[in-house]
Amino acid sequence: MNLRMLFMINALVEIGGGLYLLLKSDALFDMEGASPAYIHLLQLFIVAVLFLGGISLLVFKHYSPGPILKYLTLSFLAYHLIIALKMYQAYELGVAAEPYAFITHFIMSTLFVYFYFKEKSSFL
Repeated sequence: MNLRMLFMINALVEIGGGLYLLLKSDALFDMEGASPAYIHLLQLFIVAVLFLGGISLLVFKHYSPGPILKYLTLSFLAYHLIIALKMYQAYELGVAAEPYAFITHFIMSTLFVYFYFKEKSSFL
């Protein structure tokens, strides 16, 4: 596996996760008695997740080593790490029903760290 394939896997995870949230939001979040503002914010998050999946798919499709790849890799690394930490917090607070989102994002951030260092010579 290489960084290019990681962007494809990331696209599948993000688009798949976004569609799953779109169809089964209550499987991950406690939707019982949720306010309209909560539901609206969740829908905005779903749009962002689908958008990032699309960006990742474009990076895979038009993969080109260079400085922009470095910034995209670091951006996705930071995104997954921040979401992992926030999902862990949501799980600990009882807002997220299961820790699967935390685990998935943590694994993705770890993979981005690994491939960042493995292929950093291609960023020059």
